[in-house]
Amino acid sequence: MKEIARFKGQNGIIIVNDDSLEISRQSFGGFIAQGGFVGNRIYNYEDISSIEYRKPTLLANGYFKIIVQGTNEVNAKVDLL
Repeated sequence: MKEIARFKGQNGIIIVNDDSLEISRQSFGGFIAQGGFVGNRIYNYEDISSIEYRKPTLLANGYFKIIVQGTNEVNAKVDLL
């Protein structure tokens, strides 16, 4: 598992590896958002069926959503409008 890139966000870090994506909450914003330290999530590329991304606006935070094969997608409204 070789790290290719690392992207720091408001409440976590996305680590792009050669065979997987890793979501880490080991940042100050991640600690506040998740209510404490939690483990990293690792998604193998062959298990990911889609990725949804929304850019942040003045009224709402953006988000990054990974949908894995065999799970039901939940449509949640994350902004004011």
